[in-house]
Amino acid sequence: MLDTDKWINYKIKDFFDVTRGKRIVKDRDYVRAKDELNTYPVITASSINNSVDGYYYDYNCEENTVVCGGEAGGFFATFQEEKCWVMDRSRIFIPNKNFKFKMNKEIGIFLATIFRKEMFKYSYGRSPNPRHIENTVIKLPSLYNVNLGKYEPDWDGIESFMKSLWGDWLNTNVEFENINLNNKFWKPFIITDLFEVTGTKTTPLEVLENIGPGKFPYVTTQARNNGVRDHFDYWTEEGNVITMDSAVLGHTTYQEENFSASDHVEKLVPKFNMTKNIGLFIVTLLNKNKFRFSYGRKANQMQIRKLSINLPIDNQGNIDFAWIEDFINKLQYSDYI
Repeated sequence: MLDTDKWINYKIKDFFDVTRGKRIVKDRDYVRAKDELNTYPVITASSINNSVDGYYYDYNCEENTVVCGGEAGGFFATFQEEKCWVMDRSRIFIPNKNFKFKMNKEIGIFLATIFRKEMFKYSYGRSPNPRHIENTVIKLPSLYNVNLGKYEPDWDGIESFMKSLWGDWLNTNVEFENINLNNKFWKPFIITDLFEVTGTKTTPLEVLENIGPGKFPYVTTQARNNGVRDHFDYWTEEGNVITMDSAVLGHTTYQEENFSASDHVEKLVPKFNMTKNIGLFIVTLLNKNKFRFSYGRKANQMQIRKLSINLPIDNQGNIDFAWIEDFINKLQYSDYI
């Protein structure tokens, strides 16, 4: 199925008519959070949150449609399962008569992924106009149709493949509540007011491999998988701390369990009673500061100590840890944290 060498080239216009979205009279004449009146997602050229920027009372795009950031979005494609309002800098892909299959979630997500593979061709300096989009070549798994004497996309095979990827849906007992962060007073706090900034003991990977596998994370400077490369039967650092990469981009993680570490892993040990929820909240804020660091300006301990972050406060001007706990607990699927 994924032997792409055997996939066939097609142009987007072979299966889709590409239309343009429409600007809402005023850019912000829609709400950020869904309410009783504004129920339709507003789709922009954004590459986050499935391109949803807010909600509107009307729609210009039917459900089960692939949408793509156009003039400004660099060809970032998404699948929209609900009716939505697509803004003018995005494009709507409407199946034409050659699309001999019912568009559904599986096919839509697959196509959106394939379209994104073409993003490298476009940027602000070479934004995709309608002609570029229609003539963009994509590769799809195909079968030879003897009756027609040509290859056609294997839509059934694509659907079956996508269904094989789905796991069981997560069930949550949390009733999501959208909390307006602007309704809370925030105040800056210096990192050293909250944490003791120290290094960690460097443990070479070869040493850990000789010790053997276990339950304790091996935390590195990588920015994926919470910084964890593997698990071994050895630890040097106590958990319930925040770690920060001081080699590359200053990526920050919360480490709940005892762990060992590679070099360039700095440790922020709390001076207060830090819970997991509070740790994750602060990690999110610290990662907003990654723009300050790069190879030429690494996040060493001295630089980390100079950082400040804004935190919500109570009526006495103290950090409102109870509010932070409540905020995290009201996030969707927070019962899986």
